[in-house]
Formats: sequence, C-alpha cells, structure tokens
Amino acid sequence: MAGGITDTGEPYSAFVGLVYMFNLIVGTGALTMPRAFATAGWVVSIALITVLAFMSYMTTTFVIEAMAAANAQLRWKRREQEQVRG
Repeated sequence: MAGGITDTGEPYSAFVGLVYMFNLIVGTGALTMPRAFATAGWVVSIALITVLAFMSYMTTTFVIEAMAAANAQLRWKRREQEQVRG
C-alpha cells in the first residue's frame, strides 16, 4: 500500500497535504493532460480546451450573477423590515 506515509495516528507531512490540496483543486485531469494531448493531437486538444474554458467562464458568470441577485433580494427584504420597524 502507501508504506509509512499514512500510518495510523501519524500526521501527514506538509508535502502530502499540498499534494492532496492540489488534487482537490485541480483534480486528476491535470495529471492526464499530457497523455490526452499526445493521443488526440494539438488542434483537437486546444480547440476542446478553448470550448471548455468558455463554458467554465459562462457557468462561473451565471453563479456570480445568481449570488448577486440573492444578495440583493436579502438586502431588499432587510431594508423593508427596517422601514417597518423604524
């Protein structure tokens, strides 16, 4: 298995923690990208990454807009409650 790195009761080293954080943030896809580029070819790979980057940008924008709308609605309700009390 993993050897002495993950013995029960022993804390992880800082390096192992960084590897786990990298895996959580980036995912395992980053580790397979060079092989995918070699298999699919540069043109297809770059085109696909461009499309995925655009889709990621759009979904992030939608999430930010939804959060802003929810925040505006909460502030509006809070302001209405303050006007009724005050």
